[in-house]
Amino acid sequence: MAAVQTSYDDERDLANQLWGQIQMADAIAKLTTVVGLTKLKEIKESKLYRAFSGKSAVDREGNKIPDVGTWDGFCRALGTSANKVDEDLLNLRVFGEEAMENLSRIGAGYRELRQYRKLPEDQKQALIEVAKAGDKEGFVELAEEIIAKHAKEKEALATQVEEAQATLEAKDRVLQTRAELIGKLEEQVARSE
Repeated sequence: MAAVQTSYDDERDLANQLWGQIQMADAIAKLTTVVGLTKLKEIKESKLYRAFSGKSAVDREGNKIPDVGTWDGFCRALGTSANKVDEDLLNLRVFGEEAMENLSRIGAGYRELRQYRKLPEDQKQALIEVAKAGDKEGFVELAEEIIAKHAKEKEALATQVEEAQATLEAKDRVLQTRAELIGKLEEQVARSE
């Protein structure tokens, strides 16, 4: 029984070690993503990619890139698209480096980040603070709550806009009817004179 217990403990310890190594590798990968984005930001802002102007290359799928000296060509040479890098850079600008690291660490994806960018500044900050704490469940709950609240507010505003348009259309009809009535009365007055 003691030999079985020792074997079990050794296997569990090894599994825990490997799990920790995987978590560490994942955290480093996400951190290097943010570092890589800051480097891409520098390259884009200073237009350093133009140093490859006129040079051709082949992307990961074997397709020819006619000019690596363009932003699109440069991004394709890196194995990504200019649209994806631009969206990543937008997220980096909106949330900042530290927040991007924290949001990446808890698993926020492109769709979520796109939704978070649309939120008011105070709500974005609340999400960032929860992300800093590393509480993924708390973050998801808060994000869902904020997004639901935002959706309700948007729906209420849409209803108000519809009501305002209906009121405006009704007023336009009343004005048109009055204008027609005034026109008829003026015509009658002109005839009677």
